[in-house]
Amino acid sequence: MVAAMTDTASDTPASRPLIRFAKGRARRFRSGHPWAFSNEIEMTPEAKALPPGGLVTLVDAGDEKLGVATFNPHSLIAARVLSRQWGDAVDVAFLAERLARAVRLRDQLFGAPYYRLIHSEADLLPGLVVDRYGDVLSVQLNTAGMERLTPLLVGALREVLAPRAIVLRNDSPVRGLEGLPLEHKLAFGELDGPVESWWRTAPASWPT
Repeated sequence: MVAAMTDTASDTPASRPLIRFAKGRARRFRSGHPWAFSNEIEMTPEAKALPPGGLVTLVDAGDEKLGVATFNPHSLIAARVLSRQWGDAVDVAFLAERLARAVRLRDQLFGAPYYRLIHSEADLLPGLVVDRYGDVLSVQLNTAGMERLTPLLVGALREVLAPRAIVLRNDSPVRGLEGLPLEHKLAFGELDGPVESWWRTAPASWPT
């Protein structure tokens, strides 16, 4: 079971565990790839003992700090980068900034708040998918890292969007690769019936 960070838990960059690339294996990551595979990392006993989904600082073989990532020692995709700035603290404010950036982009493209708000690495939040249905949010947490960040994510979503409800739709088979159960549950608010989609509410002048 993946333990969640609490609302009061703080990410302190200076005290994060260090995960080291094997010699010569950081080249792909340095070129912009958002992941580090388990065969690129020095999987020491200390690394293998880290809890799935925890935050780590990635370093190269020469101990240069390359970024902050979520880490799962039991997955082929061992590390998923959240920021190339290792000193960034991953907290509600960090997540809210990523969410707000995604909202600004979608607001330029869509005439109503019915869209995929977060699409994992494309929005710099690997393992997270958020679909927006007006004032209701459907959230998929597809990695141990995002599962662990659930309380902070819910707080950030409430801060940025003030939704009526947040539903966790954790039914993707990919969760099994991360050692996570399949489940549906209400993370915030109340639902008293079906949620209308964009197609039901779109004005007649919009393309359908």
